Amino acid sequence: IDFNAAKMAHEEKSKDTVLIGTSGYAAPEQYGFASSNAQTDIYAVGVLLNELLTGKLIGDEMYIGRLAGVIRKCTAFDPEQRYISISQLKKALSGQNKPAYSNSGRNYMPPGFRSKTPWKMVAGSIGYLLYLLFSIIIEVEGASVFSLWLNRFTVLFIFLSMTFFAANYQNIHMHLPLTSSSNRVIKAIGLLVGSFLIFIILMSLLVIFETLI
Repeated sequence: IDFNAAKMAHEEKSKDTVLIGTSGYAAPEQYGFASSNAQTDIYAVGVLLNELLTGKLIGDEMYIGRLAGVIRKCTAFDPEQRYISISQLKKALSGQNKPAYSNSGRNYMPPGFRSKTPWKMVAGSIGYLLYLLFSIIIEVEGASVFSLWLNRFTVLFIFLSMTFFAANYQNIHMHLPLTSSSNRVIKAIGLLVGSFLIFIILMSLLVIFETLI
């Protein structure tokens, strides 16, 4: 149960504990990434469930059987992608519902608005506005009006795609080789590689399209 790390949850805080918890079982937010809450304990339950089924921690071996989806959801890096309560987890384990996002009502909300945390929404709004402004002021020497706006749209789409990817929109990390890893170093490498590939692919498509027209 690890009462050395027990504390009162404060929803208004963006972070609280740093390096507190048992290595391998402690959720990312216990290392200073966010504020710990009920989802922090659900992460540990997911780790324990994986260990009961495989004899190993998720960093060493991830269970691939019938309950794999439940374990992956419990141990998602983003607390918002985990079950919202132990009751919901219990229903998933008993087969009463399928693993889903912790709050289906916010499933399609963009990064910054999923948790409805005021400061995150303000930061997200400012970020998206800056993306838009930066894209609009881009100038391409000698380009036609159509080509200019195509470049501006592509730059905006690159910004948004990389942001949504980094923020694990629709739990995309779970479906990719590197970002689905529980190892933080491998996950970070996956984020860098994924962002680079997004940039290269979209820029290549832009060049191809401009060549065709």
